[in-house]
Amino acid sequence: MGDAVTPTLSLDAVTKSFGQVEVLHGVDLTLNAGEVHALIGENGAGKSTIMKILGGFLAPTSGRVLLDGQPAPYSTGPQAETAGVIVIHQEFNLAPDLSVAANIFLGREISRGLRLDHAAMRAAAGDLLAQLDTTIRPDALIRDLSVPDRQMVEIAKALSRRARVLIMDEPSAALTHREVDALYAQVDRLRAEGVALMFCSHRLDEVERLADRITVLRDGAVVGRATRGGMTQDGMATAMVGRQLADIFPPKPSAAGDEMLRVEGVTVPGRVENASLTLRRGEVLGIAGLVGSGRTELAEAIAGLRSHNGRVTLMGQPLTIRAPADALAAGIAYLTEDRKGLGLFLDMSCGGNINLGVIARDERMAVIVISHDHGFLERWCDRVVDVSAGWSESTLGDRSGS
Repeated sequence: MGDAVTPTLSLDAVTKSFGQVEVLHGVDLTLNAGEVHALIGENGAGKSTIMKILGGFLAPTSGRVLLDGQPAPYSTGPQAETAGVIVIHQEFNLAPDLSVAANIFLGREISRGLRLDHAAMRAAAGDLLAQLDTTIRPDALIRDLSVPDRQMVEIAKALSRRARVLIMDEPSAALTHREVDALYAQVDRLRAEGVALMFCSHRLDEVERLADRITVLRDGAVVGRATRGGMTQDGMATAMVGRQLADIFPPKPSAAGDEMLRVEGVTVPGRVENASLTLRRGEVLGIAGLVGSGRTELAEAIAGLRSHNGRVTLMGQPLTIRAPADALAAGIAYLTEDRKGLGLFLDMSCGGNINLGVIARDERMAVIVISHDHGFLERWCDRVVDVSAGWSESTLGDRSGS
């Protein structure tokens, strides 16, 4: 029997605590060259914490991070990148006012003498984007790109760094089927070139498609491991939640209720042309289309974020929506696809962000933040937890990849 192969990157009995709360409990994990290792688990299982520790962004409370069998020679993200450990984060790390090419080579600019070689960076960025089968221009500004296009730029940026280890946190979540296929092709290429890859995803079909090994995480502990073909999608979902899922797809109501919302002939100049739809009480209406088809712009028009023509009625009453305040006053709320860039004030507290939705509707707006105690916020957080718990069994088994 031959000698055991030394993992490229590994965790040895790693724990992580935030204050008095331990969120990782003695995790052992290995990433091998030429292999895709999928890390799966429910939201809050500890996946992102593990990836941040591997990538140098967090230090373990106890245990070791090993690179080629030796203590990892890095303690920060930039040091990890120098060592060849690259992380594609779930949240974008892009400079919105710089071009695509400038973002891809940020901190590693190509120069000619004392000047930056912008032409060389644009050409190299174009080659990387072509590998991903995307039409994004290297000179486009990040702020002008859609969320899926920004994800493709993050992937191109990672590919440009010639990683020994590539850690991907939900890289396909915002991508179209064509872009997902291009991502899979790059994963297969990197595996063939001997890169060690970690792939985190809630899409169990792509885990089954890509993974050579699978590690299942639940409540900060490893609860299952398997090699390719050793765990079905149902088995993955069961291990993630800790119980049998008798009804992955719960029954839908047999009939919807009264009409709540009607959109007729809505046009957003240059984006949406003559769109109409109806939505009934107790109904979930999906709006599908490729990137650039106008899905987001239609939703933004209904929410008062875009000027539009057409007619919107709520419970049979016509609405005039010129601004988000008009939509909110009518009871229409909007959750943006770019939650970090457009959905939250990152420098404000959780309570401050939650309260923003009620300030416009409260006559005591000057004292809103002060007057609401922690009980108010906890009640809303508890409602979200209760609802998300009901979602988990249906979403874990999603085979659609959509």
